[in-house]
Amino acid sequence: MRQRGVGPAAPAAIAVAEADIAATRERLDRAVAAARHDLVAPLAAAAGIRAMMGRTGGGQSLGAFLRQNAAPIGLVVVGLAWLGLRNRDRLNDLRRIGGAQFLEAAQTLGKIRPALPLRRS
Repeated sequence: MRQRGVGPAAPAAIAVAEADIAATRERLDRAVAAARHDLVAPLAAAAGIRAMMGRTGGGQSLGAFLRQNAAPIGLVVVGLAWLGLRNRDRLNDLRRIGGAQFLEAAQTLGKIRPALPLRRS
């Protein structure tokens, strides 16, 4: 009994099909690896948010932790706000200097054109 499609040309066709399958597997492996690499940060962020919204280390929810420690957390927030207001001029200077340095670097790279000349303080 002779099998249909099996003959002298069949080994060559099988070799071509196997090579095509191997190439497809390699392309799929690269695509999956790239997708995993691109999804690492979003998945880590989602896991962190889920952990924060779920349970803290002591087994209580974040909302319960904030309610139980409202006074200390409030004092920290007020202290940070006070420091920010007290050092407002210094913070503005740092922001302005940082912004000017960024604009100068971008201009030297030719990425943007200055709309207004940069002022030095």
